[in-house]
Formats: sequence, C-alpha cells, structure tokens
Amino acid sequence: MELAVMLMLGKIIVFASIMVWGWGNLSVQAEPRSPIFLVQTDTNSQFPLPETVQNLTKQPGANGTESLNFQTDLSLTEAVEFYRQSLTQQGLKEREINTAITDTTFNLVFEGAENGLAVVVQGVDLGELTNVNIRYEKLQ
Repeated sequence: MELAVMLMLGKIIVFASIMVWGWGNLSVQAEPRSPIFLVQTDTNSQFPLPETVQNLTKQPGANGTESLNFQTDLSLTEAVEFYRQSLTQQGLKEREINTAITDTTFNLVFEGAENGLAVVVQGVDLGELTNVNIRYEKLQ
C-alpha cells in the first residue's frame, strides 16, 4: 500500500476514535474543570503507561488482548517520546512506514510482540491533555 494511502488510513482511524470516544466537536470550549490525575499503579496492564493518566478505560482487543484509552498531561511530543522509548526497551521495533505525526495527532506502530500482533499507539492533542489509545492489531 502506498505511503499516502497508509497516512490517510491512519488519519481516518484517529478521527473515528475521536468520534467513538465522544470528542467529535473539539471546537466547543467547556468550562475548565480541575483534572483528576491518577498515578499509575496498575501492573496488570499489557502496555506501558505514563506516570499520570485520567479517564483510563480498558476494552477487549484483538485475540484476547486489551485496548486502552486515556488522557495524560504529557504533550503530544512527550507521549511520542514515552512510547518510542518504552516499547523499544521492551524489544519492539517501530514500523516507520506507519508513523504519522502532525501538530495535533500521532500514529505509531511497533512490531515484535510475543503474541505476533503489532502494538498501535495513537494520540490526539486535546489542548491541556493528550488522548492516547493503545492496542494490539494484526498487520495486513
């Protein structure tokens, strides 16, 4: 598949994730609320998590795995750096052909997991927070 098509598919996936999680109208400014961040102590997660997260949800994923969605106070750049470092330290290799990073979104794919699936990490800049979705997927 051509790079342009892969990038477009990545953007569509991020947009669909935004719509599914209810952030379809990001242009409306809500009254600020004090964010409640949780220090991560959940060692049962299949994925590395930043030190602070908010609104962590787990959903069933591919082949008995889990899919995580959460917000963090890491910037988009910091989230990319966190996942590149954390997943590389676990022995995974970034599949750079699938990497897409813009001013407001990122899409990273890592290969080499023991279960044979790819780890997909996507993020969207929400202003003061970054929404992150991480899951296993079978590569086509």
